[in-house]
Amino acid sequence: MASAPAPGMAVFLASETREGTSGIYDELMRSLPPSAAARHSLTGANNKKVSARAQKDIEAGKLVVFQAKPDDVLKVKKEFERAVSVYVMSPDSPTAKEAPPAWLRDFDYVVASHKQEEAGEALNAIVRSRMELNDLGATQFNPQPGLPGEGNRVLANKDEALGELEQLWKQKEYGGIITKVREYVSSVNPATLKAAQPLTLRDMAEDLFLVQQRMISVVNKLSMVDSPAQKMDALKLLQTISDVHTEVFRAAVAITDATKKARVEPTILYHTMYKRPGFLSVSERERLYTEKMKSFMDKGGDMSQIKTVDMEFINSLKHDQLIEYTVRDDDTFTAAIADVPVTPGHPLLAAGGPVKSAGSMRLYRNEAGDISALVVGSFSGHFMSGRESQHHVVRHLRNLGIPREKIILQEDEAGRARTVDILSDLIGEKGAEAQARAERLLEQSQVWR
Repeated sequence: MASAPAPGMAVFLASETREGTSGIYDELMRSLPPSAAARHSLTGANNKKVSARAQKDIEAGKLVVFQAKPDDVLKVKKEFERAVSVYVMSPDSPTAKEAPPAWLRDFDYVVASHKQEEAGEALNAIVRSRMELNDLGATQFNPQPGLPGEGNRVLANKDEALGELEQLWKQKEYGGIITKVREYVSSVNPATLKAAQPLTLRDMAEDLFLVQQRMISVVNKLSMVDSPAQKMDALKLLQTISDVHTEVFRAAVAITDATKKARVEPTILYHTMYKRPGFLSVSERERLYTEKMKSFMDKGGDMSQIKTVDMEFINSLKHDQLIEYTVRDDDTFTAAIADVPVTPGHPLLAAGGPVKSAGSMRLYRNEAGDISALVVGSFSGHFMSGRESQHHVVRHLRNLGIPREKIILQEDEAGRARTVDILSDLIGEKGAEAQARAERLLEQSQVWR
């Protein structure tokens, strides 16, 4: 006789609108079997009926996800023993514009709307740690220490923990202090920090500050001459404390940013190293840029190949044509066709200066010749600006009228698999063998064209 599935749990996602929680919902459900979950909406009038259905789903071992407005969540949540609640705050909501209302404390997490994907990923980790999914999609409740509502603090019992440390300090048991502090800090579950509510974050920030200052005192007492191993151990632990403190700080800033309509953010600039290790002086950069330009011209290149990206340039592009681009430090969006014998390359596209973003693009057209997708890649051996810089490209393309949903972002070369080349090289597959693999892969990728 088959045993009954262990009880599941409920996750409540609240916002002013259902769409306000779609990002965190999608990320939460990623990699969870559909048979292991049930989705419900609360509308006030149907709360009692929906709650009853949800209880049956939980008894069947499922993860139940509610999407509703805050007042409906708080009315229904108390009926569920195993539950996590999240409020998604947008900059335009009344909650963000005023002092935090008292009811906000009843949510386990408060999440900035622009951080939904990260919070959903963290929530997914929490759910998976509390519900062990088997192959059939049934679940087994598996409570973990340090999760929401269960005292996610560095010092679970602050007075007692500080008393223990004080006693060890008086006895000059510095090794014991290191051991105790490491235990306290290791109890933090990093997956919960991105979505933690302000009260929880403040408690953690206070605790981390206290143990950090005590560890600084321990480091001051230890000598690299008399106890080098212990001193190094203490210094490493001090760095670990600071790493956790950094994550708490970032989570606090994310919530603060959610209350602002216009956030002030830094502009990060990337300098080319001309594919050389180490530091390059200004004069060295200028010399290398001049050499790069001379080499380009000597091979038959022309600086007119470098274009400012506008709709005339976009309309001139052929299907699947490789384009290299830069967004210069003055925000000029430049590009050049790259699948030709002589190409300017990123340093010339950037006019020898730093960039906000650099990489490649491929535009894809349907049979009617209309743009169906524009893939933006970050592959640039000179600038290595990465995915985090591509919002500059998105901004320019959207200003030209290209719909956001048609702009596809990735690291690697746009529309190709340079990752395979990199890994083949690491494996030791080179030359003709690697070339044959690349050609075979490209051929297989285009069978539907």
